[in-house]
Amino acid sequence: MSENSQSIVTDQSVSICFGELMSAMRASADGLRMRVLEALLDREDDKAQACLPAIASIKEAEAEIEAAYRKWNGARAVLISPRAASKPNSPLLPSKRPGSKLRVWLNGQEIDGSNAAETFARAIEAIGIGRVASLGMTLSGIALVGEAEATGYQSQSFVSGFYLCTHSNNPAKKQILDSIADRLRLSLRVTVEER
Repeated sequence: MSENSQSIVTDQSVSICFGELMSAMRASADGLRMRVLEALLDREDDKAQACLPAIASIKEAEAEIEAAYRKWNGARAVLISPRAASKPNSPLLPSKRPGSKLRVWLNGQEIDGSNAAETFARAIEAIGIGRVASLGMTLSGIALVGEAEATGYQSQSFVSGFYLCTHSNNPAKKQILDSIADRLRLSLRVTVEER
C-alpha cells in the first residue's frame, strides 16, 4: 500500500470516528428530546425543563467537535458514516437516516399529505382543531395549537384560524396523535413507516 493510500485510509478512519461520535451525540439528544416530549404530554413541565440543559450541552459539544473536525480536515470537512465507508464505490458523504412516512387513518379513512407536517396538520384538522386546542397540549414549551403565532419557533402551520406546531420528528408526531386519540377517545391509527 502506498503512503498516499495509507494516508487516505487513515483520513477515512478518523472521519468515520468523528461521524460515529456525532451520530451518537445526535441519538442522545434525540432521546432527551423524546423524554421532554413525553414529559410535556404528561404535563410534567419540571421533568421536561430538567432535560433542557443536557440538550443544550450536547448541542454545544456537537458544535465544538464539528469545529475540531473542520480544523483537522480543512475546509472540505465531510463526516463519513461507517455505513458509507463500508459500501464499495459509494461516495464518502455524511450519513442520513432513511426517511420515514407518517400515515394516519381516522375512522378507517386515510389522511394523507405531501409530507409528514402536512399529514399531521390535516389529521389535527380532521379531528377538530378546536377540540385539540382544548386539550392544552404543548410542544417544545409552546401550545401545540395556539391562537397566536409563537416567536422563535421553527415551524407552525396556520390551520382553520389556529397556529399548529408541526416541527417534530415522525415518532413524536405519532406519539402526539396517539395521545390526542386516547384523550378524545377516537378511532385513530397512526404508523411511521420506513421508506
